[in-house]
Amino acid sequence: MKNLRLLLVLTAIIATSNVNAQWQNTEAGAAVAVLCMATSGSNLYAGLNGEGVYLSKDGGTTWKTSKTGLTDKYVYSIAVNGTNIFAGTNAGVFLSTNNCSTWTNVSSTLANKMVRSLLYSGTNLFAGTYVVSNYGVFTTTNNGTSWTEARTGLPPAHVTALAVSGSNLFAGTSGSPSSTNNGVFLSTDNGSLWVKKTTGMGNGVNVNALAISGTMVLAGTDSGVYISSNNGTLWTKSNTGLPANTIVHGLTVYGNTIFASTSGTAGGVYSSNNNGATWSAFNQNLITRINATAVNSTHIFACVNVHLTFGIWKRPIGEIIAVEKPIVNSASDMRLEQNHPNPFTPTTSISYLLPESQKGFLNIYSSNGTLIQSTKIYGNGTVKWNAENKAAGVYICKLITDKNTLVRKMLLAK
Repeated sequence: MKNLRLLLVLTAIIATSNVNAQWQNTEAGAAVAVLCMATSGSNLYAGLNGEGVYLSKDGGTTWKTSKTGLTDKYVYSIAVNGTNIFAGTNAGVFLSTNNCSTWTNVSSTLANKMVRSLLYSGTNLFAGTYVVSNYGVFTTTNNGTSWTEARTGLPPAHVTALAVSGSNLFAGTSGSPSSTNNGVFLSTDNGSLWVKKTTGMGNGVNVNALAISGTMVLAGTDSGVYISSNNGTLWTKSNTGLPANTIVHGLTVYGNTIFASTSGTAGGVYSSNNNGATWSAFNQNLITRINATAVNSTHIFACVNVHLTFGIWKRPIGEIIAVEKPIVNSASDMRLEQNHPNPFTPTTSISYLLPESQKGFLNIYSSNGTLIQSTKIYGNGTVKWNAENKAAGVYICKLITDKNTLVRKMLLAK
């Protein structure tokens, strides 16, 4: 009876939270549009339209403006690699090594300083630029000391998006006077040569955002979302759940969930948990033009820009990504709880239950099946895992006995 009462109370709490779930203004106080966002641990970085960078060190509770050293304060893109923070502006790329206290221009050899997109991959920083005389993509391997052109095969167009999957580098273009120049381009050699990949998408589609989710490539465009399962060889329009005339400004991948930042007749934030096949709106109390989203271990953040209303709004990520129920095997009375917290950074706890006569192992694996940690267990208890030196992403937890195996997915955020 006690357990039944507890279950009823929990059900009531969950039902009430779902009804009242909505976005909240972080009171960042932006007087101009927020163009882009990036996260690193508890730090949030927001690029502003003429005011530099907003920085929050406490997950969005408080914000401060960072401008020192920024000779151009229109920040269109931000990339973070460890303690190096890069900002793409109309005056090139700026670097901060002290968490936005000061900025240094690292664009002396960058031929086109109107930077619209940034991507860090391996030891390479890629910069996509605005269409002027020296258009295209540029790359540096020494944090901007020197830059190299990487544009053979790219047409005159704004490079508004960059994404990488293994050795495949994708560039999204838009805004070209010739519609045939807009679309998605692929390079398999770090940008030395680009090949157009728009079959199924057609010519003239402005590509505003790119994202990778597993083996899928997603493109956010002026006419919704396109997806490809073969590295852009063939694209399929995937707007189920998105209103007509939706413009997608940004795409953010968080574990198995994809968030689309949109505007249009019913713009806002939409999410998909099936690689973009279908979309669901999560727009309670949210203004309906969103330039970008970002996610940390506890919240999703949305950059609002409509009718002179600007700012950064947030919502608990658990309201959108469902919390899984415990896995129980009734025959053997084995039980594996979802790790808590989840998503987590960098530590999490995993609780389990085994019958008294059974022993087993609680193993943690990477998404490709590599064993990371193995703990011998019996009875009931909790295993703590510190993933401080692991990359962000999905990890697998398995409770293994000689009679059965139970499996959980865990999401490490950085």
